[in-house]
Amino acid sequence: MKIIGVGATNRRRDKRVEVRPVQVELEGRRYDTLDWSLGGFLIDGYDGRRRPGEPVTVGLTIKAGDRTYEQVVRAEIVRITGQNGRLAANFIELDAQTLDLLEGWMTGRLLRSARRKTG
Repeated sequence: MKIIGVGATNRRRDKRVEVRPVQVELEGRRYDTLDWSLGGFLIDGYDGRRRPGEPVTVGLTIKAGDRTYEQVVRAEIVRITGQNGRLAANFIELDAQTLDLLEGWMTGRLLRSARRKTG
């Protein structure tokens, strides 16, 4: 049996979302995600003191219509690259409420719900 290697981009388990950004608060500063998934997020412009491998606590904010949802989660920094400080992090754990929130944002359920309540 021959084992074929899998490239890093093909090993990703979670679908990345770019069209509905999540706001991440890290070290007192807010960043809009470049992309995110149920596994983690990517931001640009980070110039803080954290390093890859470090666990961090971040705030997540989602604005759907006139509703704002906020959660606090633990993540681990995977890498920081480039002059613009592109930071990638994996979520360490997501509770059921945060997972439901992110899934609702990913699928558009939160946005549809917000539209029904205002319309």
